[in-house]
Amino acid sequence: MDEINLRMEGAICIGKTKAVFSTWLPGMVEIFNKDDVTALDGEQKDSFPDKGKLSNQIACDIFWLLKCYGMESHFLDRASGDSFYALECDKIPLEVVVRRVASGSYIKRNPGVEDGVDFDVPVVELFLKDDSCHDPYIDFHSDKMWYLYDSKKPIDTDFFGAEIDPYLNREEVEEVIRQANNIFIFLEWFWHRRGYKLYNFKIEFGRVKEGYKKGLIVWSDVLTPDEWILMKDNVHYDKQPFRDGAPASVLKTLYEQVSKELTEALSKI
Repeated sequence: MDEINLRMEGAICIGKTKAVFSTWLPGMVEIFNKDDVTALDGEQKDSFPDKGKLSNQIACDIFWLLKCYGMESHFLDRASGDSFYALECDKIPLEVVVRRVASGSYIKRNPGVEDGVDFDVPVVELFLKDDSCHDPYIDFHSDKMWYLYDSKKPIDTDFFGAEIDPYLNREEVEEVIRQANNIFIFLEWFWHRRGYKLYNFKIEFGRVKEGYKKGLIVWSDVLTPDEWILMKDNVHYDKQPFRDGAPASVLKTLYEQVSKELTEALSKI
């Protein structure tokens, strides 16, 4: 058994690209970034050397950058080259997508919208985190029930017949949307100053399990090229080339460039 597999044996939770470990301190976990790259709800999978270290570097720099400007998350501190410490959270099974540009599944749900058009203000959408159903789109008809739709078909044409009890009340949904929107607007500004365009990103939230922040809803995910669409001079600085069939190894140079930009920015703060 290799070193990575031995390390995974102690994890309390293993995801597609990350693993979570308990620590000596109650309420604090260590989150380890793996070398894996996935797409298509995990159906497409590969890896490249040091991907976990690059992702960890980028994620920690993003956390520090946002913290410098007063935006909170579960992040506490870097733990090692490929891991960081964070507040332990109960995950809310939602994927929160913020878009500046109409593209991807948004166009499929809204066929009357032109592909590639910029929104005047970012659009925030929520999806149920469920790979087996390909993360259905959530429509909030009421505070008492959430309705699920195929995320890749026009609304009302393929109702899942699924109605679920809300994981959040109306005020909590608005708080998640507020936080996600603020994070996006800041990072959009940050990348724009460096000649990049942030098209969209996907993040997750959770409730802090212990301590003085217990019950607080916070951003409890990472932001790396795995979670966004970022472009400069028609070049993707994200994992889109991998989605399009390129080997994962081509991503290394792109991720390294993103890390370089963040390191330079933080050195000036």
